[in-house]
Amino acid sequence: MYSSSQQWDFPNAWPPLQAFIIQGLDKTQQKNAKQVAVKLAEVWLRTNYRGFTNNESMFEKYDALALGISGGGGEYAPQLGFGWTNGVVLEFLNQWDYLYYNTSKYDNTTDL
Repeated sequence: MYSSSQQWDFPNAWPPLQAFIIQGLDKTQQKNAKQVAVKLAEVWLRTNYRGFTNNESMFEKYDALALGISGGGGEYAPQLGFGWTNGVVLEFLNQWDYLYYNTSKYDNTTDL
């Protein structure tokens, strides 16, 4: 993979695309796929939590290689407070509410 500097390309991670992948894996009813879905949801929640605690903002897109960092590239500056970012976080917390109670462990980690 390489960075094209285009906003929809790697290393940017977009909330709706994360939701499609994670929910798709969860709906397969395959044990391994469901486990991957939970892990990816946890990572997504962790990066949003870190971004919010460090910047007091939710980002339009995130850097897939750096915990809590806004994505970049494209034709305009990264946007703050996007509804789809908030919506995906709320949807994941609704589905996997127990992941919410693990947020304190996110404070001291840089792992994705």
